[in-house]
Amino acid sequence: MQRTFLNRRNILKILILLSFIGITILSFFLSKYFAKNYEREEKIEETTNLEPSNLDNIEEDDNLINVNMQLIDKFGNVIFDEVREAEDNSVLYDVLIKYHEVRAEKSTYGMVIFDIDSVKTKFYSENYISILVNGKYSSFGVSSIYVYDGISVTFKEVAL
Repeated sequence: MQRTFLNRRNILKILILLSFIGITILSFFLSKYFAKNYEREEKIEETTNLEPSNLDNIEEDDNLINVNMQLIDKFGNVIFDEVREAEDNSVLYDVLIKYHEVRAEKSTYGMVIFDIDSVKTKFYSENYISILVNGKYSSFGVSSIYVYDGISVTFKEVAL
């Protein structure tokens, strides 16, 4: 009998090998993601643990960027249209809550925005707030969008 290379045993070995490669690649990207978030949390802790006597010694942060934000209600009225300063690679949600009154809830997909300032939604039944980044609908939630210099974000109330 002649043995072929693609028998069940070899196919199983190949699948196991590919699984290990996939897990290795996934763990690499996850470690980079968690390291980035860990660094961000450390920076927040450093700035919140400052004593008032040390506040005078802080130099201006060189990594500030401009974020263009706009809120439009379901009638097309512009509620705000502004440029705000934020730290480079901040999460959009953190920038938004720094300057505006926001009601949001944590979900399995991240933060879900229900209200921004005077725009109040009934998320599951009547309306919701969509996010457009540079004029295109975002496929990410507000807590997964990292801001960069010149980013333009539009929060738009949409009726169902």
